[in-house]
Amino acid sequence: MKTTAIATQSNDYLIIHSVPATLSIDVLDNAINVFLSFQQVNHNTPATYKRALRQFFGWVNETGRTIADLTRADLLTYIQDMREREMSPNTINSYLTAIRRFYSFCELHNIAQNIAKGIKSVPTSNTEEHEKSDFTPTQAANILTAAEGNRRDRAIMMLMMICGLRTIEVVRANIGDIELMGDTYVLNVHGKRDKKRLVTIPSETWSAINDYLLNERRGAKNNEPLFTSAAHQCTGGRLTTRSVSRIAKDNIRAVGINDSKHTAHSCRHTALGCIVSEQNPDTNKMQTAQTLAGHSDPATTYIYVKQQMQRDFLRSVPNQIVEHIILGV
Repeated sequence: MKTTAIATQSNDYLIIHSVPATLSIDVLDNAINVFLSFQQVNHNTPATYKRALRQFFGWVNETGRTIADLTRADLLTYIQDMREREMSPNTINSYLTAIRRFYSFCELHNIAQNIAKGIKSVPTSNTEEHEKSDFTPTQAANILTAAEGNRRDRAIMMLMMICGLRTIEVVRANIGDIELMGDTYVLNVHGKRDKKRLVTIPSETWSAINDYLLNERRGAKNNEPLFTSAAHQCTGGRLTTRSVSRIAKDNIRAVGINDSKHTAHSCRHTALGCIVSEQNPDTNKMQTAQTLAGHSDPATTYIYVKQQMQRDFLRSVPNQIVEHIILGV
């Protein structure tokens, strides 16, 4: 069995033990507590550090990695995963601070190589995480058509493009999270910071999901992931956000769109943009979009829908009124 070194403390001396590379919560908490006992920080910081490190090592275990074999590339993947889950830049940076200090501590005591050395913080612009380009309805329809050759991928793309799910919400979904309310299917979405919300699944989207479940997941249980990996080394395991992002990017590229502004997150922008479109007669468009997105602040929703609102504004040719007044035409 692969092992990695973990420190414990006894009578103010550091003792190095060999433990399984896949850490239990008890072993993990012990390692973190020893690390924290050596830190000179204010009274609130240890709780933040502990939360950050538990989340990081939980991610390591969930993604099938081993503590002993982690590399700088794994840490960069974890940062990308946090960004795709729409954690705020400030939260990501505070978690990175904990990870950097932990690995500096490990290097100092010859426990592990410092894979966090030189890892930079993420930009802290309030809107930088959300500034992705959305798709026009025609582009969105073409992307969904491109996904028709793969039942799983089409169902994933439908949930993001039609229901506005984040990649992490697609990953967290279990089969049992889908239920029938009256004559409508709904999904219990596990959002950011463990917030939950109900999202309706329209008929065509449900057809895509049901087609996938009936043909490729027959006999699967309610507590199993809604979407699983088909990769040889992890067949049947829960997809990762990285895999979902790749699936989205492949289908986006398939219709000739290939730039950094169009990603999986653009699907969420598109869904919310359609809600506020002039084609939607709903008089409470922004509130509806905010509820669908699960945003607590309407200002965040506006960041997502401003491109659609700008298109509608320009299409209405508002300065034609000015031209009429001035030129009398």
